[in-house]
Amino acid sequence: MSSIACEKVSVYRAKPALALRSSARTPLTATQPCTKSMRSRVLCVNQQQQQRPATGHKVSSTPAQEQRPVSQATHTNLGLSLGLAALMFSSPLSPLEAQAIPQTSECATKSCDYRDYSNQDLRKEFFTKGSMRNTNFENVIASEVTFFGADLSGANMKGADLKYADLGQTNLTGADLSGAILEGAIVSSARLDGVTIVDSDWTDVIIRKDINDELCRVASGTNPKTGVDTRDSLLCQ
Repeated sequence: MSSIACEKVSVYRAKPALALRSSARTPLTATQPCTKSMRSRVLCVNQQQQQRPATGHKVSSTPAQEQRPVSQATHTNLGLSLGLAALMFSSPLSPLEAQAIPQTSECATKSCDYRDYSNQDLRKEFFTKGSMRNTNFENVIASEVTFFGADLSGANMKGADLKYADLGQTNLTGADLSGAILEGAIVSSARLDGVTIVDSDWTDVIIRKDINDELCRVASGTNPKTGVDTRDSLLCQ
């Protein structure tokens, strides 16, 4: 048996439970020359025959304690997302954001009666619910400015640019709108008793029919800036 080598029948030791996913089982002994005393316990194989490599599971390079279940990671990420969302919606508004939509104006808390705003650019101002009786707005630029709910009785608004201004629920009793441009302005529920509208432009202004009829009774002239006939702008018959 000079050309023969003997290999012990592989004896394997059970691995601990934590190592079940690790490497292939390891035989206790290696190949040794065949002897008579070992014949009862060994298996002889041809020395020239290549031994097949033992197969087994690949050893995980990540320790068991570092492996976190997918469900746990998902719950953690979800918790962080909900926490950030709650923080965003619970953050208080800054002072500038809180003042973005004004509810009242300076003239609502402090009277602006008889003030002189003539020839000024008022496009950055607002006069919501203000008291501006007999105030001078002659030739002002007040396009898109809100006068909602303001008291403008007796106000001088000659030649004022009031395009797309909000004059809803205002009191314009006795106001002078001669030569004013009110194109696209809001005048819903406004009081227009005794108003002067000579040479004014009311293009695209929506007015209740009975009020429109009252304005047509006193409407006359042509706006010097737009060239629009006052009666035509009111669709008078």
